[in-house]
Amino acid sequence: MSKKNLLYEYDPVIYPRLLWVYIGSDEDYINRYFHENGSGKRLSFETNSEWDGLTLTEVVRNDTNMVGILVIFHNKADMRMGVVCHEASHVVDGIENAIGMKHGDEPSAYLFEWVCKSINLARLGSCEPLKFQDESEK
Repeated sequence: MSKKNLLYEYDPVIYPRLLWVYIGSDEDYINRYFHENGSGKRLSFETNSEWDGLTLTEVVRNDTNMVGILVIFHNKADMRMGVVCHEASHVVDGIENAIGMKHGDEPSAYLFEWVCKSINLARLGSCEPLKFQDESEK
């Protein structure tokens, strides 16, 4: 995986959705490994748009068929606290909607905390990025 494409995977264990955090802007790279849940369509995001963060809530990892939520940042500079919290809110909504969970109180607060911590670990580079078998070391 090149430094321009950093992809991290997190498992909340008790919820049936993984969290992927992608730092980069290569739509083709993402579509080699993921597709839209239900339709099998390519994921689409405008890399030249003005957004700092983007959350796609129904994503499938091609090699494992695991369903999850993909949060995309163009670069680490875009991963400011406000943007991270905003995207984390979308992740929480996506997980809660997927399992029919009512939003609020401690379960939502702990889930929100876990999402923010996971995104921050990616921002800090405090964990190993995901590597796929077809990627050569660069």
